[in-house]
Amino acid sequence: MRIYLDQHLDTESIQKVINTLRDPKADQAIIDDILQTDDENLIFIDGETDRLSPLLMCDDYSLYNLLTFDFKDKNVYYVTPDFNIHYNIQRLKKIITCEIKTNIIPLVHPYNYGFDSHYLFLVRHDSDIEININNFNIDVNGELKIYEPKYNVVSLNCTKKEHRIRTIRALRNEERFVYSYYPYEDEYQLGESFDNDEDDELLNELTELNEIYNPILFMNKSEIPLEYRTKETIRKTFDSKFEAFQNSVPLEYIQSCIDLVTESYVDESIALTEKTFKPISLRKPFILLSARNSHLFLKKLGFQLYEELFDYSFDHKSFDVRFKSIIKQIKSILSMPTYALHVKIESIKEKIQYNYEHMKSQEEKWHKMSYANDFNYLAFLTENQ
Repeated sequence: MRIYLDQHLDTESIQKVINTLRDPKADQAIIDDILQTDDENLIFIDGETDRLSPLLMCDDYSLYNLLTFDFKDKNVYYVTPDFNIHYNIQRLKKIITCEIKTNIIPLVHPYNYGFDSHYLFLVRHDSDIEININNFNIDVNGELKIYEPKYNVVSLNCTKKEHRIRTIRALRNEERFVYSYYPYEDEYQLGESFDNDEDDELLNELTELNEIYNPILFMNKSEIPLEYRTKETIRKTFDSKFEAFQNSVPLEYIQSCIDLVTESYVDESIALTEKTFKPISLRKPFILLSARNSHLFLKKLGFQLYEELFDYSFDHKSFDVRFKSIIKQIKSILSMPTYALHVKIESIKEKIQYNYEHMKSQEEKWHKMSYANDFNYLAFLTENQ
């Protein structure tokens, strides 16, 4: 039996199990209901990470309850994108004071986030406009547009997170650097960030491709600077901005040489999201401000790192060390003339293309197994750990 912890599409009884697992005062009796199944395997599939309460200051006790509930003779698997999951479970076990009753079997699924690279090539899903992006080139319905490199480094930032704010503050005044900061994706974020001096100072909107090529959005695009818009104006853009951020990139991205990716998780739990796979899909070199061992994870997955551009010796160290190293390296790259950086990147274009091809083949292989029966699904994951 498979239970998807981050979705709400299951039966009422399964949803009750999911809610129970997250609860710090969870009831074993709710879990007993699913133990009646004839399946010997219970597979909990999770696209998120950091479900590590009380180890972390969060309110999701899923892993804690999986460890401390009694699942009788069932095999309990936890499928996660977190490359550091074994280490994180051991950290959690050290602070659990009650009896640990279940030996969770963690299995890493690197593409469990659910991102498909082909989403990037559409302005919107119901559009007849198709966009194919290859580094500095945009093919719009067969018409090729080639852009000259204008910026050395681009960084795309939406949801408000402390590490993104630190990154922007460290680099915003550097030459040849361009960034977006649009911290309004939903009502919660709007309430937290609107009319906030810290956020207002950093706000920066780039030229979204879907606003260029979608006639309706283009006509409705606000010319008022982001920091002067009303809540209602911003609220009306939630859907279009979300789709733009998830499924496309701004024009300034096409005009940039390197992507500084500020991932969602930067501590001990890895989740490679669309933010990481975008530059691979669009054939642009990148570096990750992400969780510990993220670059090692990419290497284990068969991707080639860009040692010609970056020193990755920071990858296994603390966040502060990783952050300082990345900022120092990015500042060095920003000091280069853009044409010189462009020439250097041209010399590694075979590696960039290899990563693109590798991602496409791996994506197909892993996603195909999502439709396999439980036995084959578990066998595949176990074989590819």
